[in-house]
Amino acid sequence: MHAKGLALTATVAVLAALLIGCPGPSSTEIAEKALDPGSGLEKAEVHRELQKALEKADEEIGSDPEAVEPYVTKASLLRINGDYVKAVETLQNALDRAKPASDAEKEALKMHMLAFYYRAGTSDMLVKGVRWVEDQIKTEGRKNEYCYAMGMFHRKLYQLQGDGVFKTEANRWFLECRLDEEVISELQKEGLCDTLLE
Repeated sequence: MHAKGLALTATVAVLAALLIGCPGPSSTEIAEKALDPGSGLEKAEVHRELQKALEKADEEIGSDPEAVEPYVTKASLLRINGDYVKAVETLQNALDRAKPASDAEKEALKMHMLAFYYRAGTSDMLVKGVRWVEDQIKTEGRKNEYCYAMGMFHRKLYQLQGDGVFKTEANRWFLECRLDEEVISELQKEGLCDTLLE
């Protein structure tokens, strides 16, 4: 009788888990485990686990659209897959829908956004990054906090296209920043941080 009671309890627990749904590991935990060099996973297994993490992140966003972490995890996974467009869209969704716990968390989202626009490395994404920053400056009025990013975007555009307009713009933005002497020295080797270009 006691054994039957235990079996019934176990069955109820299983049914409850199926009906309510066990949360299991988060998308971040799945991704971190898959990307751990010591995990011993083969390349195909890593790919499967990352896909699982991506699907889990979508579930988490659907169930709690105000939580920041699933958006960041999803965006990072999309970046790993080389899909910078969707990665940026995901971060924008986070900024629009999620509720960061602090100003620092909100700023971290914006830094991710800047990094993804830049790392995409294409003229199209860099131009979109410039426009996004311009919108932030208009909204927030914190021009001095975005000057370095704007300088880097225009510098990269100049490297890709060779258009002197981008070099002039990069120079203008860098001159508005308070940069370390070491950074200034490196930029000057490229003909930037030059007051004569102004």
